[in-house]
Amino acid sequence: MQTQACFALHLRPSETHVPQNAAQWLQEYEADPIWKDVPPSFRHLTPRELATFPDSTWKHGWKWTTVITDMQMYMHYLMQRFLQVQ
Repeated sequence: MQTQACFALHLRPSETHVPQNAAQWLQEYEADPIWKDVPPSFRHLTPRELATFPDSTWKHGWKWTTVITDMQMYMHYLMQRFLQVQ
């Protein structure tokens, strides 16, 4: 539960963290990933989504929202925090 709360906190846009939709299309069925309970938006792709591409062979997939971190800006932010503690 604590991991989900932290993840949800970072889903709010900021200078260093940007929410990003992600998806994975699979040609064979796979069991859900072990991290499926972390992003609150995790779900299976619909048949319509799987057929998005012409001549698609996708049979299974997932969609979720993740967080992209701008590392250059984030490292600057962390350094500023570190210097404040000094």
